[in-house]
Amino acid sequence: LKGDGSEIVLDLFCGTGTIGLTLARSAKHVYGYEVVPEAIADAQKNAQLNGISNATFVQGDLNKINETFGKEFPKPDIIISDPNRPGMHMKLIKWLLEVKAPRIVYVSCNPATCARDLDYLCHGVVCLLLLL
Repeated sequence: LKGDGSEIVLDLFCGTGTIGLTLARSAKHVYGYEVVPEAIADAQKNAQLNGISNATFVQGDLNKINETFGKEFPKPDIIISDPNRPGMHMKLIKWLLEVKAPRIVYVSCNPATCARDLDYLCHGVVCLLLLL
């Protein structure tokens, strides 16, 4: 992040918000998406416990996005994607290529699906790869 509070961060597969909330103090706003309702409740609670008011967490299945996905937040400057082992659905990869965020951080615990997803993504955007 630039650190000047001007950037929009989209945290996909955000879980309890750990990555997004870590960046929130340096961002304009963080939007987190996660399929597990309990994780979203925990992310909201974590934001409250840490005095972070510029984070919004939404429960939704990123494997089932449609043409309205992304309309509820401004264009992100940074997208963080931390998908589960199967990686990202092609609908989400297509959306990422269309939105053309300047930076995507892909966090992965599965080199095979990471390589597959990055093969698609890196044709249109600059990628930063983090393998855990």
